[in-house]
Amino acid sequence: MATPQRNIIKMLQEIQSGKARSFRRLPIGGQLIVLRESCLERLEAEHERLQQFSRLILDARANKCVNLHFFHYAILDSRCTINNSVLYATHQAGLFSCWTTILWSILEIQQLGLRLPERISNRFGMDHFKNHLTSDTINQWFELPSEAAITKLSQQHPVGKLLKAPNIFDHHGNYETIVKQQLGPAWIQAFLRAYMNPSSRLQQAIEHFEQRYRINSLRTLVVCYRGTDKGSEVEQDSVSSYLKTAQQLTDQGGFDQVLIQTDQQQVQALFAKTFAPRCVFIDELPVTQGTTVLHAQLAGTIDVEDWALNLMAMVYACSRASTVITHTGNLGFFLAVMAHLHNATVIQLR
Repeated sequence: MATPQRNIIKMLQEIQSGKARSFRRLPIGGQLIVLRESCLERLEAEHERLQQFSRLILDARANKCVNLHFFHYAILDSRCTINNSVLYATHQAGLFSCWTTILWSILEIQQLGLRLPERISNRFGMDHFKNHLTSDTINQWFELPSEAAITKLSQQHPVGKLLKAPNIFDHHGNYETIVKQQLGPAWIQAFLRAYMNPSSRLQQAIEHFEQRYRINSLRTLVVCYRGTDKGSEVEQDSVSSYLKTAQQLTDQGGFDQVLIQTDQQQVQALFAKTFAPRCVFIDELPVTQGTTVLHAQLAGTIDVEDWALNLMAMVYACSRASTVITHTGNLGFFLAVMAHLHNATVIQLR
């Protein structure tokens, strides 16, 4: 009887030879998930990418490579020269969910004493945020890490106790605790400098949002509320809780405007009515009246790579407000992290 490992190798060999044409799931390290597509163009693109993935695995197997390391959400390929090691992110979920798993993978690489990657690739992941499945788009958002930045991060260590891999901290936990007592500001700063240092294009978008919505020049209260499917992950607080908290803060004075960042049009309207005329929102970002997560709705309707860049820029820009009310979710986590680093007041709701 064939072992599961032999079945996987046989499947990969069929992919590489071109005999296999459609797939549902590839049960291999790195948790690569493959969806069968009805669109011929996407099916062909998926097949091309699977061939690339199979070459990565089979070449390493043929050469008895010990420098290909499998993690739950990524694969580290350090077979190349020291300046070309790659972390292939393989997660398929929301944009900042993918970045949380990348952060976890970097922490795990450090824990194992392996050299940190010279670059991160999303060739095998983040499909909802790419116009073409075979694209590698991280360099649209972030600069390649410098040798100095990688060295700096390798010399930093989290300040507190972490959880067992793969989920090395509770991404639905207390974000202030994670920032100050588990990871530590110095480690976070070094991670951001190495792997999330904005590209010139992203920096332009950040500055555009800061200037257009006067996030720095006015005393701004940012309220970040995730509607759609967040209730499937955590028992979230009601919209009225966010309104009440924002109202209490504005009643105390000191804010020129309230910027509501949400994925639901009806929440925008509610805040606009409550805080008019001081309420603004970033109208470059789409919203929905439903409860289906946006990245499951927008494919084929907009340029999702532009949307992903604007979503990134929004988090960087809004983190520079004086006070941030954020939700408990992956986007909320990165917003809280960056706001803490800017010494903003951060209030976390669920």
